[in-house]
Amino acid sequence: MATRLATLSDREREVLDRILEGKPTRQIADELRISVKTVEFHRARIREKLAVASLAQLFRLFIPAVSDA
Repeated sequence: MATRLATLSDREREVLDRILEGKPTRQIADELRISVKTVEFHRARIREKLAVASLAQLFRLFIPAVSDA
């Protein structure tokens, strides 16, 4: 996982951090002062680089599984 994270650009990492905070695309664009289209592009590149097909899979990478212990 660390290897895949290392492939993200600084901007992709900024977008990822905001995605994981639950922020919508429009808010991310406003905060980073970039267009919505650019955020969508970064989101697609993040999914590609981290090899996930959905936002749910992305969250699963960063939220530890809860065991039924």
